[in-house]
Amino acid sequence: MFGDRERGFTLIEALVSLAILGLAILAVLQASAGALQTQAQVEHHRAAVALAESRLQEVTLLPTDSLLQYATPRSGTVSLASRLYVWRAVAQRDSTAPALWRAAVSVGWADGGYELETIFYRRGRGVALR
Repeated sequence: MFGDRERGFTLIEALVSLAILGLAILAVLQASAGALQTQAQVEHHRAAVALAESRLQEVTLLPTDSLLQYATPRSGTVSLASRLYVWRAVAQRDSTAPALWRAAVSVGWADGGYELETIFYRRGRGVALR
């Protein structure tokens, strides 16, 4: 009875199997952590894009006399999802075509930033060109 070898795993085979399984689980956990970190970065970038688009839209909808105040850059901070974003906006008339305005908004956070620019048409309405 003891001379016959019983079918089954030896202790070494079981330990090797557990080690291989542990390495596979570790690789899956590391991939998941990387995916979560990437998702967080995407969320920060998405929030910055939304903030930049919002500020740029606000600037382009201003009346001409208010746009002149943006010749000197304006800035501020916004807290979204427990993250601090710093924005800066500037709008200036195009030197070659006074009816065209150039507006730019930049948004930054601790480990990144985003910039957005546009050109739009606005009649002067009698406001002197600077």
